[in-house]
Order: sequence, then C-alpha cells, then structure tokens
Amino acid sequence: MKTRVWFNKGFSVLHHVIAAMHSTAQWEIYATHTSNDAPMLYGPWHHELEPKGLVGSAYVQWALDYCKKHRIEVFFPSKEKSIVKKHEADFEALGTRLVVAASPETIKLLDHKADFLKAFPTEICPIPDWRTFHTLDEFNQRVEELGGETEPLCFKPSVGIYASGFRMLRRRSRMTLLLGNELYAMSYTEAREYFGNNKKFTEMLLMQLCEGTERSIDCLALDGELAQYVIRTKSQEGSSQFSEENPEVEQIVRDITRHYRLSGIFNMQLKDRQGVPNMLEINPRPSGGIHMSITAGLNYGHYAALLALGRIQPHEVPAPRRNVHMMAFSSSLLVKEDVLEEQH
Repeated sequence: MKTRVWFNKGFSVLHHVIAAMHSTAQWEIYATHTSNDAPMLYGPWHHELEPKGLVGSAYVQWALDYCKKHRIEVFFPSKEKSIVKKHEADFEALGTRLVVAASPETIKLLDHKADFLKAFPTEICPIPDWRTFHTLDEFNQRVEELGGETEPLCFKPSVGIYASGFRMLRRRSRMTLLLGNELYAMSYTEAREYFGNNKKFTEMLLMQLCEGTERSIDCLALDGELAQYVIRTKSQEGSSQFSEENPEVEQIVRDITRHYRLSGIFNMQLKDRQGVPNMLEINPRPSGGIHMSITAGLNYGHYAALLALGRIQPHEVPAPRRNVHMMAFSSSLLVKEDVLEEQH
C-alpha cells in the first residue's frame, strides 16, 4: 500500500517536487491550493481546492480535519507552516508526520533578513557589510557608511521572496542600464528619485555587492544533520547551471544546517566576495530553481518523506550527480476541463 502524502498551498516549484516524488510509484499524493491555476494541482495525483480566506488556528483545524479524512501520513506544509509546526503534536496524534524546515522561531528569523544577518554566526562564514534604511536621508547616509558610490552596493527588502525588490546600484544612467539589459540594476539617481517619493517605506537592506561566483544550494536534512545537497552555479551565458563539487562550501552548509537545526527541504544562497564565500540568505522552503537540482539526481520530496517517517537515516540518502551541467526548458500543459470544487 502506498504512503499518503499531502502538499498544501505553495509556490509553483512544488509541481517539480511532487512530479519527481510521484515518479517513484511509492506515494499516494494529495495536492491542494486556493487557485485553480496552481501548477501543483496538475498531474496524476489527487487535487482539490482549499477554502479561501482561512488563516491561523482556523486553517490548522481545517488541515487537521483534512489529514484525518484522507489518512495523511506525511504533510509538507507551505501555507501557515509556522503555526502548523506549533501544532505538530496534534498532527502526530493522527499519525501524520510534518516536513518543515525549522522551528517557528527560526523560520521567523530566516524570513527577516536584517534580523538574520544581525544574529548570523560569522565564525562559520562571513557576510557582506550591510545597513538598514527607511528613508531617503538614511539611504544617503548608509551609502556613505559603506564607502560611497564608488563601492559596489545593492539593496533589497528585509522581507521578500526570490529576487523581488533586489537591485544592484550603478553610477550609469537609467537608459544605459536598460539598453545593456541589466534587469536587476538601478542608477543611484533613479534610486534616490524612488526613495524620495516615499517619505517612509518598509525596511530595506543596503549591502556590499558580492561580485564573484553565486551559489544556490538546495539541501535535504533531518534535525540539523545534512543528508544531501546540490550546489548550483550559473554558467557565464546564464542558460545552464552546474552541479558543483566544493568541499569548502559543503562544510559551510553542514555547519549552518547544524547551527539552525534545519530539516526537510531548504535553500542557501552564497556568493563569493574577494574569492571567499559569503552568506546571503537561507530560505526555509524549496527554491525557485529546485527543478535543476532534481535534474542532478536528488529526489527531494521522496527522501524528505522517508527521513520524516524514519525509514532511512540521513547518511543513507544517495548522492546526486556532481560536476554536471543542467539546462531548464519552458513547457506548457492543458488546463483541466473538470471544475475543482472548494473543500470545506
């Protein structure tokens, strides 16, 4: 009999995690979302619409009822994962194991980049110099504190996902940047115009820009013990990525995983500054590029579930392919003709 697994509302990348897991023929998979257009609902697995508007304790109760109704044995929560984690004992009483990257307190810390950097253990690896700002005057002051416009700097929101709000600061004009196809660059003049039009705005980070090799590491762990990982670096052309073998980065990832007692599926972002890997952020969820790491041979959902169930230990997870190139292609699919009904 197949083990029943549930993925609730999450980002579109979950489709890749679910599809890879389904390919093993060992799991009976359930996927739910509030939107009929969510990619994770489309595949040869159970799919339902979640009730819209549920949050907090009301959502937890709905999730408990869902697990009981479908006899779910492994639950990968994305929506409301922190409060779901707080009720872990209630789910385990139903026979449901949770796969969550960290404790609610650690998730809150990782999601707020300024708090994360402030508390980061720099004895494991360095971080770029950084400041926070909320106004144009503070922005100008922080630029000077970090060396002025001659230093490579960047900014991003303290709270955000993927590359939303991230910009590299350049001295060149806006038109030069546009024609040069620098999509994530902004001139200092343009930045000052933007911040000057807002008397006070959400907390932003101003950081030294690390201009060396960027690495996105998709990880799998159990209670602080790293099981496996894929270190992805981008090619100079940007059309492919490389699964790197790098003992120095591996040790950093192991130490960080142990420090934050990370579990399940998560991602780290490192970038070289003067040839030394610097920590940028840790994402307590599957990354936007996890499909590339799955291509390298690591079936994240499959092994995360096996670890959660105690069927294997971290050292038993087989290593993916290293030192290989991977390339992603766009694809499309037909939207289901049948109408999904909201579950209550």
